[in-house]
Amino acid sequence: MPPKMASVASSSRFCYLALRDGYKQFNNSEDIIFEHSCRIKGVNATANLDAYIPKANIYFEVKCHEIFSQHSIYLKKSYWNLLYGQENDFGFSYAKCPDIDEFKIELCNFGIAKTKIRFDIKQFLCHLWGIASQKDKDIPAKLVYLFFRLCHNKWLILTRNSV
Repeated sequence: MPPKMASVASSSRFCYLALRDGYKQFNNSEDIIFEHSCRIKGVNATANLDAYIPKANIYFEVKCHEIFSQHSIYLKKSYWNLLYGQENDFGFSYAKCPDIDEFKIELCNFGIAKTKIRFDIKQFLCHLWGIASQKDKDIPAKLVYLFFRLCHNKWLILTRNSV
């Protein structure tokens, strides 16, 4: 059992419980890797996702309690080019990195009207960058997010979105 899955409230454990019987709906494969890491090209960082189906190139991430608290919307300078560099994956206009240590993520660029959010958009971006760094695969990558919420002392799945 991977280390994070030993914790009752870990996202990896929720992912395992959500997928243990139904992950074949995403691909008729027996292979699923829990707690999969993807190096993010261009920075010294790794995106840690809750599960991965190699044959289908599908990544899974689960959110539960952490989506209900405030999150910082600042990134270190090293991430600037991933957002605003000439070859960024978001289609943003090129902008030279200013002389700063960190910068605020402009949520309006992502269609988010709020100034503070309860969803960790920094982690979400890191997951997207980690998956985008795996572009050498023959099969296009997919990301499936599973959201859980505590309701009447039971965890319920809220939505399932794929990017």
